Amino acid sequence: MEKGSLGQISVLQNWERDSFIKRGVPWDVFWEYDYLSTWTSSSEDVPILFQFLKGDQCWLNCFIKRPIPGTEYFDLESGYGYGGPLSNTQSSDFLVDASKAFEQWAGEAGVVSEFIRFHPLLNNERFLLDSKLRLEFNRENVFADLTKTVEQLVEGMKVEFLRGVKKGINSGITFQEMDLEKSLNVFVEMYYKTMRRVGAEEFYFFKNELFEKLRSGNLSLQLVGAFKENSPVSVALILKSGLSMHYFLGASKEEFLPFRPNNIMFYNMLFWAKEKGARTLLLGGGYNTDSGNSLLRFKKSIVAGRADFLTGKRIWNEKIYSELKNSTLLKKPHLRGRYENFFQIYRL
Repeated sequence: MEKGSLGQISVLQNWERDSFIKRGVPWDVFWEYDYLSTWTSSSEDVPILFQFLKGDQCWLNCFIKRPIPGTEYFDLESGYGYGGPLSNTQSSDFLVDASKAFEQWAGEAGVVSEFIRFHPLLNNERFLLDSKLRLEFNRENVFADLTKTVEQLVEGMKVEFLRGVKKGINSGITFQEMDLEKSLNVFVEMYYKTMRRVGAEEFYFFKNELFEKLRSGNLSLQLVGAFKENSPVSVALILKSGLSMHYFLGASKEEFLPFRPNNIMFYNMLFWAKEKGARTLLLGGGYNTDSGNSLLRFKKSIVAGRADFLTGKRIWNEKIYSELKNSTLLKKPHLRGRYENFFQIYRL
């Protein structure tokens, strides 16, 4: 730990959550070391937790530091899902000092730019007081408030969703929790087929290695599914942290969709999560930023909770960023126009 003029600074490449929770820092699974390290794509990618302390006040920023190919520089990015800054205070003076300390570290570490995925329920953009930050709305997220009674949750469901639940029941679709060790490979195979069916981008075809990292890490990972004649036909991978649960990834078998297995799974998943002690279940958003996409409409038919998913962009070294952008456009002129203002265009 270094003591600077603003406060105490630590740059951690491994960490435990307990010390931060004891300090009153809000927390979720996306800030766990075992989670963030899952998303490193090479041995040169480094998961980092930057910590700034002043007395009892604590501020941190969590990200993956990645080398920019062909240069001596780096950029920063949240892991898949959410990330960014957290703090146990909203004191503007302290948050300004924290931002200054982080800016100083970023300059010394050769950081060019940073991309942040803010948590829609923690609203952690409030912990970042920085004029360099470009905050953008990405998409609407849907969540369930599980402090409500079962009756209140059912009352909040739309008629078309409940109609699908009834059809699923009449078709013999059932719900059950699955054994992670025995069933993860079944889920992964179904997930790949689902991504091919919906025409997902290459990014979403996560390698088998990633799923193994998630399973072997110190994370609370669970599978639930809808079954037809004792065979899973729709499965959800759930992440749990404290009193929060996240619908992380989902998959289904196309030939069984007319029986409405997804309705059965999501309907029962709410009550299952509530019984497990969760106070919120974050379902996420749609498969793209279009507010009218079918996945988002489906999720909105289940629960009433809405939250904005925001992203943040910061350029720490304007000169180098501009040089990298111009160099990329010279080498790849087809990027001009449509992708010219794409953030971190040098990675395309």
